[in-house]
Amino acid sequence: MNAAFAGSFSVRLIEPVRRRLTIPCEIVSGDEAGILDQLGGADVLVSMAFTKEMAAAGNGLRLVQVPGAGLDRIDRSQLRAGLALANAYGHEAELMFVGGPERLDDLLSGSDYLAITLSLSAETRDLIDARRLGLMKPSAYLINVARAEIVDEKALYNALASGRLAGAVLDVWYHYPTSAGSTAPAAAPFHQLSNVIMTPHVSGWTEGMFEARAGVIAENIARTARGEKPVNAIAFAD
Repeated sequence: MNAAFAGSFSVRLIEPVRRRLTIPCEIVSGDEAGILDQLGGADVLVSMAFTKEMAAAGNGLRLVQVPGAGLDRIDRSQLRAGLALANAYGHEAELMFVGGPERLDDLLSGSDYLAITLSLSAETRDLIDARRLGLMKPSAYLINVARAEIVDEKALYNALASGRLAGAVLDVWYHYPTSAGSTAPAAAPFHQLSNVIMTPHVSGWTEGMFEARAGVIAENIARTARGEKPVNAIAFAD
């Protein structure tokens, strides 16, 4: 088996994965652009992104393994037949049977705390807009640990700045750094508001998280070698 790890987050998982591998596996690594030259012989790609260029370079890939939960950087149109997609996460989950999307407005109006944990998609982008923020209690708090774009940026800032929302904890940025140097987390100056706490998408970095994700990745490399379906396989439309 041959596995390629692309991107800084994936590369940090190499040694924990290596310790858990139960089969021989050659591992190569690089950034998302530099990995292209090494994908020709890879069976598994561990990466937060999957692009047209990666698909073309890795025509022998059998699994795209996302080392996190988010799939918004995966171009699913490039997932040819026979190429599986799986993600990994190491967070605890508690299920509560409170209703589906049709009950969202009711939930917003009755909640004291709103925790956003959705993945970003065409359906969830700007899901919490000005109208829905207006349904929330003035005493309510919004907590976003998923993706910033699920909440309309301007509408959220206006609600917080005007006091129509009591406060927010944002573990997500609307703008992420793409090069060395400082990057403002959003166009709106959330960092100037006294009722906002901002952290750079690190709330998921809990004790045992790396080990849990490394275990899933090592298991999926072994499953791919055996021709089995991976853990946390993602279904997608043709």
